[in-house]
Amino acid sequence: MEESIPPLSPGGTSSETPRLNRLARWQQAPAVRRTLAFRRRYRRWEPMLFFFGGVTWDGATLRRIDAWVDSALLLTYILVLGGLIVVALFADQDRLSHPKLLRYREWYPAAIQFLMGALFSAYFIFYFQSTSFQTESVVYLILLFALLIGNEFLRERLINPYFLFALYFLASATFFTFFLPVLTKTMGYGMFWVSSLASLGLLTGMLYVLWRHQVLPDVRAYPGIAGIVLGLFALLHLFYIQNWIPPVPMAIRDSGIYRGMQRDKDTFAFKYARPAWYAFWQDYDRTFSYSPGDTVYCFSAVFAPTAFDTKVAHIWYRFEEADQQWAPRDTIPFRVLGGRDDGFRGYTMKRFVEPGAWRVDVKTEHMRTLGRIHFDIVETGVPVTDVIWKIVD
Repeated sequence: MEESIPPLSPGGTSSETPRLNRLARWQQAPAVRRTLAFRRRYRRWEPMLFFFGGVTWDGATLRRIDAWVDSALLLTYILVLGGLIVVALFADQDRLSHPKLLRYREWYPAAIQFLMGALFSAYFIFYFQSTSFQTESVVYLILLFALLIGNEFLRERLINPYFLFALYFLASATFFTFFLPVLTKTMGYGMFWVSSLASLGLLTGMLYVLWRHQVLPDVRAYPGIAGIVLGLFALLHLFYIQNWIPPVPMAIRDSGIYRGMQRDKDTFAFKYARPAWYAFWQDYDRTFSYSPGDTVYCFSAVFAPTAFDTKVAHIWYRFEEADQQWAPRDTIPFRVLGGRDDGFRGYTMKRFVEPGAWRVDVKTEHMRTLGRIHFDIVETGVPVTDVIWKIVD
């Protein structure tokens, strides 16, 4: 079955005929016909192809969250995707007249799907680095993963304006959430407001273009789309307040509990008890055998973008059996200077601890949780002698 020529719009005139004739000739070109036939034959494999294509491209090109090349590439994706969405909706309502745009109307959904997949896979990579699986921020990572997978199998809905604008708002807001802090070297709820408002501004401009040219046939669609986007706007702020969004662009690179520490200039050495032979991956004291005079050290390496100068705190908690809740024992801050790939190294320590279940939360100065370390303290009264030293350069 040959690809048909798009019909004239209701307001079309005879002046459009030469353009449509050129489009028809282009569609009849042998190379174009073979390409379209090949695509129809293997169309069912397109979602998987675009899924792995987007993920592979991101894995090969992305370096780090504050790299200007990566940020420029993702910003280009955002802007091109916004333009494609507008053009695709024009095409869906037969409002396109330019022959070059008409030539590729069949490819707009695939292009939108590819860009959405590339964006959400990049976000998954970046947010994965900032997520602690022992904290609430894993909720947003699960959402990003669902959007990444779902995008690849929702091709039939990709020209639905409600669905398109909802996805685009989430894609652009997620980008600005880490891009603007990298750009301004500032984090906090105020910057999150600016990030979500920037995304809202982009969508407002796109909606205005569609409304100005009366592209959507039902005028009730415009307030309907606005309502969905504002609902998502409020939902993202709820996620932020609940600490469900990872504290991008900062991230934990390494952390652990140790029983000794030495430092030689920029090299740290941390001591921990030798684990059982089957726990070969364990590189800190998950169970701290305590004897009088021991000191418990908490180490963490925190990544922050270049030129970031901020504070991080180790908040020590002990689980109180009587109250069945975590009780804070100490809050010890230290300074973080950004730019180091392996993170800025810092440590805190405690003496005269009690046996029981403990944890240390690593938090930003705005109380966003970067990581959480659980461990148990067991009083033995006998010094631990079988130890390993971990070197951190």
